[in-house]
Amino acid sequence: MTYNLSFRRKAVEGGDLLKKYLALTLLIAVGLTLSGLQCGAKKTTTSGLAEITVWRLFDSQDTFAPLIKQFEKDNKNVKIKYVMKDPEEYELDSLNALAAGAGPDVWSIPNDWVARHSDKLVPAPAGILAASSKEKKTDVELYQDAFVPVAAQDNIIDDKIYGIPLSVDTLAVYYNKDIFKQVLKDLDNQKLSRAERQLREKLLDGNVGSWDEFIQLVKILTSRSGADIKQSAVAMGTAANISFSQDILYLLMLQNNTQMVTPDKKSAGFNLPTKKETGEQIYPGATALDFYTSFANPGKETYTWNNSLPNSIDAFTAGQTAMIFGYSFTENLIKQKAPTMNVRKFAMPQIKGVANAVDFGQYYTETVTKSSKYPDVAWAFVRFAATEGIGDYLGTTSKPTALKKQTKQIGVNERGEQKNPFVFQVGTATDWYKGKYPVKTDKVFRDLIDDIIVRGNPLQRAMDTAAKLETDLLMKAPY
Repeated sequence: MTYNLSFRRKAVEGGDLLKKYLALTLLIAVGLTLSGLQCGAKKTTTSGLAEITVWRLFDSQDTFAPLIKQFEKDNKNVKIKYVMKDPEEYELDSLNALAAGAGPDVWSIPNDWVARHSDKLVPAPAGILAASSKEKKTDVELYQDAFVPVAAQDNIIDDKIYGIPLSVDTLAVYYNKDIFKQVLKDLDNQKLSRAERQLREKLLDGNVGSWDEFIQLVKILTSRSGADIKQSAVAMGTAANISFSQDILYLLMLQNNTQMVTPDKKSAGFNLPTKKETGEQIYPGATALDFYTSFANPGKETYTWNNSLPNSIDAFTAGQTAMIFGYSFTENLIKQKAPTMNVRKFAMPQIKGVANAVDFGQYYTETVTKSSKYPDVAWAFVRFAATEGIGDYLGTTSKPTALKKQTKQIGVNERGEQKNPFVFQVGTATDWYKGKYPVKTDKVFRDLIDDIIVRGNPLQRAMDTAAKLETDLLMKAPY
């Protein structure tokens, strides 16, 4: 079985539909019948009943009902209609509706769609986060104070706010505790020094802080004979049979200080060299790719995975691999497949010796479209949902917060000891600018992995090919 997890970013990138959208939106007038809206307060006023439609994925009507009920109670002249959409055709349905002038007021979209669809969105009105009219800080400063850094990175364009997330997710490591326990038990039959035994006990307790320690853990867990893998340690190194393979590679590149795009955002930069303080020229992007693919290279000591194995989640729940990478929602997928599985998790490893951790973020953000007749009211609801109303939502869904003040602060050297990485990784999460074609960009990087593992191309040549393809996407007109 292969899990279709690509629907998070499934997109319609190009084609007549988007051309039609541009033509029709020129004819659509977005009228305001608002007066006296106070974005920093709970209540809104309009000249009549304001009906707001919210389109979202995954969260049911019941999940969102308390938020809607409270907002409508505080704003008697506002009626909110919640629509839970089909993820498979989400963007296509949305673009059809927007092109016809019948799109949602509030549109929940993946974080890497904000840049793609910014021309269809209404930025937040001035003072959206201000507590009063006397607030001296700018909207951008208030946003940066309120939400985790990756939210500002994605949702602020030209000093305007285009989206506010209710939650931010990050990549972490899931592991099969029973496999770890069995390997730990087998230590009794091995002749080890005291120091070596203590290290193995630490790692097999899920206390893994650096990639150096992760490599040691992989060696401990892997059982193979030549290229034949009897027990995989981790699903890592390939593209087609690993969920979020491109995100794992993005993380490694970002941890290695790879400049993914040039400062003007017109060209790819992940294939380019940089210089160390000593003057030595290095290729951080290629180094990250080499590290990732080493786990699927029979010639490397880290070899523990290959393309003959099933999808990473299936392999994990079947006990064929001891670890996988996933987001907080991945746990539900695991439980659906293996309800009694003894699953634990630890934070994403970091490069040894770094002062600041780097994690990879993925999430949905709430935006307001140009189809809205009441954009200020829609924005007031988004602000309410993301701030005053967020407690019930996070409590019901158990999703990680996007609010900076609720994010647990953990030092880089203390991460390995923590058992719930999602409560603190949001504070150190980042991502990168993919331009107008994020889905095609993801494919470029999966193909880059295949260039090494499947086609056996030289490392730098594969990087240069991928960079050219990405540059073409960055320069390509959006429609």
